[in-house]
Amino acid sequence: MDITRASLNNPAAVAAALALMVLFGALAMFDLPQMSVVTNWRAASPTEIESEILEPQEEVLQGMPGMEEMEGNAFAGGSFVNLTFEVGTDMQAVLVDVLGRLNRLPPMPADADPPVVQLSAKDTNQNLTYFFVQLLPAGRCASATPDREYAWCRSSVDTAERESNPEPG
Repeated sequence: MDITRASLNNPAAVAAALALMVLFGALAMFDLPQMSVVTNWRAASPTEIESEILEPQEEVLQGMPGMEEMEGNAFAGGSFVNLTFEVGTDMQAVLVDVLGRLNRLPPMPADADPPVVQLSAKDTNQNLTYFFVQLLPAGRCASATPDREYAWCRSSVDTAERESNPEPG
């Protein structure tokens, strides 16, 4: 039996399938934008992470315009703060606001990694943008980690200087 004949013989099933497709399509359209802040602190207990990292982050992130929900979690070795915003929120402006607020945090423990901000859609594996937050010394560009894994900052500054000041010849 082919699908056309089965559809003509069973219009109720066709209507139910169509209603489900429209419902799932509408739900996918209104996926709430999310942003997360992940901070790692090796060898720290969840209690230490909550008091030293998670609670200060939650305090500075409270009251952001367009934020519908903030969910924080402390676990052995790190913390995770997930921020959910209203549909239609300008996430680039929110990203700038979050980075500014995280720069106002009190100093973190010396062996804690800097917070990583990820801008992503809900329940997807695709990270649209992520940033490493670090207070840099005035007029200098430093890497985000001691082993200089993210030392792209210095090389990009050198490249920009070479392009703006070409050597004669």
